[in-house]
Amino acid sequence: MENWFQKKYVHLHERWLVRKLQQASFQRGSVQFKQARSIGIAYLASNLTQTDHIRGFVRQLRKEDKEVKVLAFFPDKLEHNACPHKYFTKKSLDWMMRPKDFDTEQFMKTPFDVLINLSLVDCLPLEYVFALSKAGFRVGPLSPKLYCYDLMIDTSDDQMPNFIQQVAFFLNRMSNYETSTV
Repeated sequence: MENWFQKKYVHLHERWLVRKLQQASFQRGSVQFKQARSIGIAYLASNLTQTDHIRGFVRQLRKEDKEVKVLAFFPDKLEHNACPHKYFTKKSLDWMMRPKDFDTEQFMKTPFDVLINLSLVDCLPLEYVFALSKAGFRVGPLSPKLYCYDLMIDTSDDQMPNFIQQVAFFLNRMSNYETSTV
């Protein structure tokens, strides 16, 4: 019975999100990664080892003089004061799994040059953030939800270091294309 309710719940969430996207207008287009100044990174904070790899990637980007903002999602209702980044939890979600806290809304409104989802699994709250983000170019894992990302990366193994390496590889080979309103 729970599986049926969960499927219905996800269906309602996706239907609402598609309607919201039809009403919205975004400037989307690729940018040469070397020219990108502002980078947003969001991730599902459920694995400490993956979080360490993400911190290393953030340090690497900052060494390249990129302004990096990070948002983590913890799939619980606890406080995570030790987290060095802005974060949100299940406590800040409404019944449709939409983030309703100030930090997440500000993150979504930030016009990043590139926004990267470093989660290797589907996560409805992060999909919501990416779908409605004001970012110019959105990168994430392979997903059937085409409205979330402009570039999807498929890795054969589910290892964070390999995924980060693939993200960096493809972003460094991007060319400038005209932006378009979506």
